[in-house]
Amino acid sequence: MSSIAKKLAPYILLIISSIVILGANPFAGETVAPTDILVNQPGWQSLDFDIEVRHASRSDWLDARMPRWIDAKTALRNGEIPIWNPDPINGIPGLQWLPAAIITPAFALFASIEDNATGYYFALLINLIIAATGAYLLLFSMTRNRLAASLGAMVYAYSGFHAAWLFWAHITTSIWIPWLLWLGYQYLTTQRRAYLPWLSLVTALMIFGGFPSVAVYGFLALALLSLFYAPWNSGFKQVSLNSIHLGFALLLGFLITAFAVHSLYEMLQFTQLFETRKGGTPLRQHHIYNYLKPLIADYYNVERTVYLGVIPLLALLLTIPLLLMRKFTLHLGFSLLMLTISVSIAFQFLPKEVITTIPTFSNNNYGRMTVLAALAFALLTAELIAILGRAELSRRYSLLFSTLVLVLIVVQFFDMHWLFRKFNGPVPATTFFPNTPTISYMQNHLKPMQSTIADRSYMVSGVFSNYHIPEWFAHGFKSQTERALMESKLAPNAHRSRTAAAVYCADVYIDSNILNLLAIKYLACHSHISSSGVEKTVLSTSGPKPNASGLITPDQPLIQHFILPEPMQFDIISLKLATHGRIQSHADAALRLYHNDVLVGESIVAASEIHDNTWIDFHFKQLINLDVNNNRLELHTLPTEQTGKLSVWLYPMKADNVYVQHGGNIHDAVFVAKFHRTVSLPDSIRYHHIEDNMVLLENTNITGSGYTLPDLDENLMPDFTQVQLLKSSPTSHELKYTGEQPAWMVLPIRYYPGWQAYVDNEQVAITPFLGMLPAVQVNQGSTVIYRYEPKTLYLLALLSLATLLITLYFAYRFRHR
Repeated sequence: MSSIAKKLAPYILLIISSIVILGANPFAGETVAPTDILVNQPGWQSLDFDIEVRHASRSDWLDARMPRWIDAKTALRNGEIPIWNPDPINGIPGLQWLPAAIITPAFALFASIEDNATGYYFALLINLIIAATGAYLLLFSMTRNRLAASLGAMVYAYSGFHAAWLFWAHITTSIWIPWLLWLGYQYLTTQRRAYLPWLSLVTALMIFGGFPSVAVYGFLALALLSLFYAPWNSGFKQVSLNSIHLGFALLLGFLITAFAVHSLYEMLQFTQLFETRKGGTPLRQHHIYNYLKPLIADYYNVERTVYLGVIPLLALLLTIPLLLMRKFTLHLGFSLLMLTISVSIAFQFLPKEVITTIPTFSNNNYGRMTVLAALAFALLTAELIAILGRAELSRRYSLLFSTLVLVLIVVQFFDMHWLFRKFNGPVPATTFFPNTPTISYMQNHLKPMQSTIADRSYMVSGVFSNYHIPEWFAHGFKSQTERALMESKLAPNAHRSRTAAAVYCADVYIDSNILNLLAIKYLACHSHISSSGVEKTVLSTSGPKPNASGLITPDQPLIQHFILPEPMQFDIISLKLATHGRIQSHADAALRLYHNDVLVGESIVAASEIHDNTWIDFHFKQLINLDVNNNRLELHTLPTEQTGKLSVWLYPMKADNVYVQHGGNIHDAVFVAKFHRTVSLPDSIRYHHIEDNMVLLENTNITGSGYTLPDLDENLMPDFTQVQLLKSSPTSHELKYTGEQPAWMVLPIRYYPGWQAYVDNEQVAITPFLGMLPAVQVNQGSTVIYRYEPKTLYLLALLSLATLLITLYFAYRFRHR
């Protein structure tokens, strides 16, 4: 094999293996994305996709990552600079928003290809290739063994960390860590300053990757490498000079990203997250066995997946006799130290009080430091192969040894290919955010600054942003004021975390004036809503892990004795029933409600409506007023010639006067149940039934894109008739006030730093209405311009550009040194 072929072969191998491990053919209508989750939600069921969900833990990609990318891509392809995204939370920063990972090679590929599904496939592919080639360069520079470096590169690039986090910013950040270490190692071992400008650029790319804590891990690894490989034999002066050079290179990298880092800082200040984020890890000491678990158990939790394959674990075991035989090398020492530190922190073998003293670790999830453990395992494996390759026996039988290493490479690839498929795999490109009749209707009828609420039939709030439909509850950082208003006066208990929300339409305060003040035009809902009203949940049972218990027959009903916390009104009871594997029940079910042994209501559901492990609604003909004590439910099956099983899911529970009776047995349990009351829709809410099983509620009060109020009082009805929208874009809105009396003009979009208001060409102060909407005072005939003018962003962008040019100048100047 020629010298050029030998050099190119590892790169070709890593590119091909990256293509194979993704598994999709973009030229045959496939991509790799968690859109299998999307099309299995009720909101997309009318499209009749028949595809199984590979792994359910992907909602952040659907409601946070892709809305930012799709909006930025759309703007760039329209010739605009996307510095503001008007859809999530009715407004967030655009490309400068660091966690969006827009200034990355992956996004550049995504944006350059017209079809989103195809573009996203190549975005993932370039990430894997960058990770693999960076790891190869680092490992080859250390071991000088191409086969060993190729094996180690696969260990890192296709590690469990990357398999689990493939779609997130963790990966657009972690792919640059081996590049950072390679350039640092090259500088420290050769003293060539030509590597320093490139180290600055890689530093910038790693920060632009969008996950700051993972970038911090990369810098910690570089600091450790600098200590290990500094030329200590050249004296303290030379070591100090090297440290200054590396520090200056890192500083240039930080300055290149100054505008994006400031955007993150600005958001954290705006949302007060500096005060509330806490450090920690989802990993515990016993989770160290997760390095083995895929071999012995079905275990694929995203946060706790650390599996790297069998070969790196064997390599770790084989280092023990090497150390005993004093075959210790500096590279082995570095890999073992990095492995020890990263595992001790990630799995919290060190006290939390010690870990959180490290900068940034007190307010971040440091369990993700397993990414450094993956890199340490990669170096350990490559160095072990290189040591064995230098042995006399291996040199004598070099062809046999090389063949053995090639076998190990194949084994490692298929080992991780198997794990990759547990998380990621090909899906039809047509699943990449397809339109539905309901979504299309909203796209065609929404005006600028009007917004929506999507309930859980669309999985999580924020998915609509992929269709350029604004949502106040969308995934993202919200201020305490914003969140408190939404929770207390719009939809209680909607937020599942500081950033994510999932709304039930039945929980929305449909008659709240906040719905009008936020200009929420549409509510897209699943069942529990009809033209007659909304099913409001008034009581839900809860308890430990439930189970399906008690076979129901016409002669042997399942009887629930219960008390209520207070007198209650309802007309629907939902029970979770089990048919034990049958597609539908074998018999009709009758639910009878008694109070003081008197029948107060009965509801019958047909067998065809009862499916396995689903909620079944029992509707009563009248509104039931039920007192606290002496209540019972009886669930019967009606006589039938068919045979089968029907049970109710039960929570274990010990409480006075609450138990389940079945035959002659008594169980301390309670039905898995919900009690609902149908509340009539307000006159202003119009009911649309555009597709089966979906409901679209239209708030007819919302007629325009801005409104006026005589005073900033949340109890006043907004007047949309006195505001005329003249121009609108993501970063600027021009409106005309047509009223005669002085008033407040309110724009139902997010009030955020950087926005300025001008009334009749004069800049005016903005008053936050409800703590989250911009409002200005206007008089008859006033013209209002509301424009995004982030002056700090512009100044820092100039600084970043100047630093980039300086760095490129250094790269040119040092190119031959």
